[in-house]
Amino acid sequence: MQNTTDSLHLVLTPNRSLGPKGYRIMMAAVVMVSLISALRFALIRAWPVGIFLFVDVGLLWWAFHASYNSGKAYEDVRLADGDLVIRQVNHYGKAQTTRLNAFWVRVVLDDINDFENRLRLVSHGKTLTIASFLAPYERVDVKLAIEAGLARANG
Repeated sequence: MQNTTDSLHLVLTPNRSLGPKGYRIMMAAVVMVSLISALRFALIRAWPVGIFLFVDVGLLWWAFHASYNSGKAYEDVRLADGDLVIRQVNHYGKAQTTRLNAFWVRVVLDDINDFENRLRLVSHGKTLTIASFLAPYERVDVKLAIEAGLARANG
């Protein structure tokens, strides 16, 4: 999340707990353990187990690949010229831009249960859910930042 001093500008990106270097180290360790295990099973003539070990490695690689691809999604929230402009880009790069009048927009944080919430922008019957990929406590911070920016813009 970035916030410039002269106007509101937030770039919201999904959290990634494992960086590229950590991913390479983890995958190398998993491949090594699977290789050693497959060789041991082959020595006791249980070679089909090795096939399943490498299927597991392939599925793990696929899951991390999908996770990193979903991390390419982001949301750009700007307050410019009396409008709150939200540009949502999915992991394929397809963008959707929504422009809401800063004077009329309301920032709503719905508590779904004790552990989950939803952040919405509401204006003139339009509702836009944002920051869905962030943790609940981060959505609270985003709500406060947007409300502060709107208060400055609306005087």
